[in-house]
Amino acid sequence: MPININAVLHHIHTLNMAKLTEAEPAVLQYFRHYGINFAETSIGVRQHIGRFRSGHFDIVCQMYLRERPRGTVFLVHGYFDHVGLYAPLIGYLLEKNYSVVAF
Repeated sequence: MPININAVLHHIHTLNMAKLTEAEPAVLQYFRHYGINFAETSIGVRQHIGRFRSGHFDIVCQMYLRERPRGTVFLVHGYFDHVGLYAPLIGYLLEKNYSVVAF
């Protein structure tokens, strides 16, 4: 089933660290399609997505959070890249008990 990117974008809300919410079904399908559904495939990982404003741009931020992480790794990819390209790296970091924030 193809991803409806408009539905995904509609369900990516402003990031609020005080009130992190669960992903909507369209966003879960997006996570599964790109193999970045670590909350479903890894024990003890909470996954959140949201957007924030930076200058004239809306930046999408994905967080993979461990309960008691060794630390947090910030992954910043290039303008035409995609977090899905870094699924193996994110998975490795989660296995090593790091939280990951990617945007």
